[in-house]
Amino acid sequence: MRKVLWTSGAPLLVAGLVLGMATPAGAEPSATIDDIALEECDIIVTFTVGDAGEYHLVVWDDQVEIGDVPVTAEAGTTVQGRYTITSAVQQNASGLGINIESAEGEIYAEVDPYNGADHLIEFCSTGAPGPVPEAPTTTTVPPVDVPEAPLEVAPAAVPVVVDPDYTG
Repeated sequence: MRKVLWTSGAPLLVAGLVLGMATPAGAEPSATIDDIALEECDIIVTFTVGDAGEYHLVVWDDQVEIGDVPVTAEAGTTVQGRYTITSAVQQNASGLGINIESAEGEIYAEVDPYNGADHLIEFCSTGAPGPVPEAPTTTTVPPVDVPEAPLEVAPAAVPVVVDPDYTG
């Protein structure tokens, strides 16, 4: 009788373990980057996640990881990660790479290149006092004034013939 109870209870025990380990329906780790802002030497990345958990804001410069900021989020929420630039932004490759990743390095969202910090080439690494340099703006060159009437041109010079026999 004991053997029969164990045999009939085993499938229930196995089913209970499997259900206890199963991921809830609809739970999917994911992220989308909504905005990237620069505040002095801080890059602020706003992103929305699919599932609750720990996400990582990972910053790359010229194919070298320079920062990893863990951010804990509830399912379906929008959160921010803040990374402080402490070294010179390299100029070998365009901009910085910004990823939202899992703790294991799976990339959920990325922006590469992010060029919003290129003007900080040395400022954040030196800790220099004073205002943060502003991002360069594009300047337009005003058009050159072109006169409406054509300029007067002197008449063409008449060639002088150097011939001692010329009488004309």
